[in-house]
Amino acid sequence: MSERLIVDVIRTHASELMSISGVVGVAQGELKGEPCVTVMVVEQTDEMKYGIPGELDGFPVVISETGKLRAQ
Repeated sequence: MSERLIVDVIRTHASELMSISGVVGVAQGELKGEPCVTVMVVEQTDEMKYGIPGELDGFPVVISETGKLRAQ
């Protein structure tokens, strides 16, 4: 799969992921040397683990606990 494709996957699913309570960002990441979708959350909970899919259009999804994000 190409990196261009993951950008499209993120663009397609970002608004639905951002609508989940506690999600503060969605970005391209890397898992074991391969591209993945990174979902940044204020605090990782069991509810989030079940509400956020483990894969989107063939790309793995990684949940990253970041706390609240603030622009500087």
